[in-house]
Amino acid sequence: MLPLCKPALVALGVFTFREAWDMYIWPLIIVSKDSLRTLPLAISLFMSSYGTAWDQLMAIAVLGTLPMIVLFFFLQRAFIQGIAITGLKE
Repeated sequence: MLPLCKPALVALGVFTFREAWDMYIWPLIIVSKDSLRTLPLAISLFMSSYGTAWDQLMAIAVLGTLPMIVLFFFLQRAFIQGIAITGLKE
């Protein structure tokens, strides 16, 4: 049973990681140290009432998406395997 659930568990893991990676409101309320801030909180620091450094903001946004892209490429095989298994009849 577990080999059939592996793609679903991988997808759940990816979605859970993405949700934790993109949290904004809860860390904004709870976090008091700068070292514990999430990526959206760090990105919001680049915007101020005096102006926005768009080049730096876009660079941080691109660097922030890299872990999700790498995670997808490593787990891509499990997604494809899940789609292939659903078409098999025994």
